Amino acid sequence: MDIFKPGVNCLDVYEDIEVSIFRDSKSYFDELVEALKNARQTIYIAGWEMESQMWLQPDSPSPKTLESLLKELLSSRRDLQIYLLIWDMSEVKRMANNPIKMLRPAWFPHRRLKLRHDDHYPFGGCHHQKFVVIDDQLAYCGGIDLTVGRWDTPEHRPVDSRRSDAFGVEHGPIHDFQLRVDGEPARKMGALFRERWLRVSRRPPRTPRVAPYPTPFESTLRAKTLALARTDPAVTPSIREIERLFLDTIAAAKSYIFIENQYLTSPIIGDALSKRLEEANGPEIVIIGPREPAGWLEEITVGMLRWRVIERLRRADSSGRLRIVYPMASVENDVTLYVHSKFMIVDDAFIRVGSANISQRSFRIDSELDIAAISEDHETLRRLLCELLAEHTALPLDRVQDALRDSIAKGLDALMLEGESSDRRLVTLGNAPQAAWRKFAHDGDILFDPDRPRSLAQIADVVLGAKARKRFLKRVPNGLISTIVWTALCLISAKVLHLSSVDVLQIDAFFASWQALVAITLGCLVLLSFGAPIFVVLVFLNLVFDGITSIPAALLVTTGAAVVSYRLGQRVGRSVLNRIWGLKVKDVQKELFRRGVFSIVALRFLPISTFAAVGLAAGAASHPFKPYVIGSVLGMVPNVLLLSLTAMFIARYARYPNPFELALVATSLAFIALVMKAVSRHLQRKS
Repeated sequence: MDIFKPGVNCLDVYEDIEVSIFRDSKSYFDELVEALKNARQTIYIAGWEMESQMWLQPDSPSPKTLESLLKELLSSRRDLQIYLLIWDMSEVKRMANNPIKMLRPAWFPHRRLKLRHDDHYPFGGCHHQKFVVIDDQLAYCGGIDLTVGRWDTPEHRPVDSRRSDAFGVEHGPIHDFQLRVDGEPARKMGALFRERWLRVSRRPPRTPRVAPYPTPFESTLRAKTLALARTDPAVTPSIREIERLFLDTIAAAKSYIFIENQYLTSPIIGDALSKRLEEANGPEIVIIGPREPAGWLEEITVGMLRWRVIERLRRADSSGRLRIVYPMASVENDVTLYVHSKFMIVDDAFIRVGSANISQRSFRIDSELDIAAISEDHETLRRLLCELLAEHTALPLDRVQDALRDSIAKGLDALMLEGESSDRRLVTLGNAPQAAWRKFAHDGDILFDPDRPRSLAQIADVVLGAKARKRFLKRVPNGLISTIVWTALCLISAKVLHLSSVDVLQIDAFFASWQALVAITLGCLVLLSFGAPIFVVLVFLNLVFDGITSIPAALLVTTGAAVVSYRLGQRVGRSVLNRIWGLKVKDVQKELFRRGVFSIVALRFLPISTFAAVGLAAGAASHPFKPYVIGSVLGMVPNVLLLSLTAMFIARYARYPNPFELALVATSLAFIALVMKAVSRHLQRKS
């Protein structure tokens, strides 16, 4: 097998390279700690996510966090400089996963610890590379970030207290791969890091002096040739070596293709694999992935996109050479093993480890880095494959080796049959969910697995259409004026209420009864369903539910009103609504189904049509109910939070009218104006 083509499917090719492969993060983290302690000049760490409070060795007698280790290194080596390059949105994700982290800084200040958040990627993309380079002499690359939720052992116990971070948050079993190289490939990875750092900071990081590096670590495999492959959309023309290498590897396979990957959503790779399955004497294909993605949102987005590829593969598999399975950490306790790895072996000759998922975004709009190697040591590569399947099936290694001697697919069948009584085993992936969710997946490719970089304006055009975008641009000034007018009316009413003989505290006492709260909530729901301005409803809710408690009430009312207006549209019908509401409903209906649920998200978020009109039109046009509700909730959450801020200050002004409260109303109103103006200006500029 000789498939590397520099400048086409890889960056450079290196000959006769020692490689070490780490299965699961315990072995990787254990070696990384020792390697970092040997660092003398520079440590480069690039990651999608990074957490200073992660335990690198939670099973040691005195575990240390990443932060404490880096502090020790900086204090003991006066010439050492550490550079951390993280995706700029990872901090938002960090806070969302654990709000407690907001109480402490993410990293400690030190003049020789340099931190940058990388924002050089297309709209909707991210920096997904995960690699560490030490003194340009030793480098690690794969799917394992230095963050929480990654540590585990090959045993993958269903419950393991060691799988936790310094905040005390535990996570479930997870499976991944990392790879180590030294010499020339490591120096090239150091250069790649410096190139990325220069983009972000405009200042080059320190370049270490090339010197012999103490490498006391044993290698797993000797590669005849080794290559680095990238996805980099931030340069012109964009680099798409990873996708090309996947396609070339699949085309060159003769005996088998073994893939272990977190995602399987790329239709291009699905087509390439399907063509090999349609051949009379094509290779066997074994794919291992998670049972379901992480979290309900991924399950109904990229999880559904995966089924599009799986069904294509199964239709092509006329000779029974395809196996798609997932690992269970414990069948008895229904604990799945989450597959986070990006790993591939072909014909006992080719191996690949990296950060790229089999997805359109990994091939087109995210930054990725993979390492691939071709080796003549077929016995070692076959042993690696057998050790992996022994890990997943909890069967002895020699039994796995015997089963796979003649056929990978049939051998896997025998192993799964033998392991049916085992608590930890592989299970065949079942059938796709209902048709409605598959349609939802088709709607979601532009947002969750886009095939090319797109601007916000282009996404708006695809989701809503150019006409709806132009309508939004026209309505922004009117919407701001309307908001200001309603705010003024609410402020005047609050002032009149305060000056009148009515005691606000008595009203608050009346609102405190649960019967009044239920009645008012239902009343607001009905009013919003029949066309009341959402801002007025939110102000009233903030008068009733004092402070932050108004936000869940507002979300409940808006979700309920979305359901009521939808059902009302179903009952009344399209023709009656057209006569009552006229062109408003017609206009909404024209754009509503352009991208299904994501059009509803945009219609709820952008003031293109009134709240009630969207629900009425969706019901009248028989839009699928579940995607409609999900789209309404996702679109309304940012709107409710934004408008509730002003409504909350108006309610406070009603109780305690003073210049300070009035200033808060003006500030929040100005913030809303700036947000809407920024969105409209961006869309106008991209028109």
